[in-house]
Amino acid sequence: MTAVCFTKSIDILTPKKEVNMDYRIIVGVCEEFEITIEQLTSKVGTRHLTNARIACAFLLRSRLNHTHQFIANTLNRDHSTVTYFLQKEQDYRFTKDVLITQIQRIETKLFKQP
Repeated sequence: MTAVCFTKSIDILTPKKEVNMDYRIIVGVCEEFEITIEQLTSKVGTRHLTNARIACAFLLRSRLNHTHQFIANTLNRDHSTVTYFLQKEQDYRFTKDVLITQIQRIETKLFKQP
């Protein structure tokens, strides 16, 4: 899996903690949803890929407090799409959707206390 092409806004070779965490979140989402980074950032709009993007947007926003524009650049989307993704995540919180369980698994894997 190559990480060079997934975004214009993140240089993963830069040894900054937040960049490494960005990459870890993206890779964690890709592993959980069994997709590649290229699929995550592609223009294909299947439900499975959209749910992965919603999870990624939510984690980048809630855990790292990135702006909508930063997340949009990372996911190769428009900032208004990121706003939609974050609203959908909130909607899913009330329906106990499978997506919320997947997000919780990613959070547990990435942010568990030692």
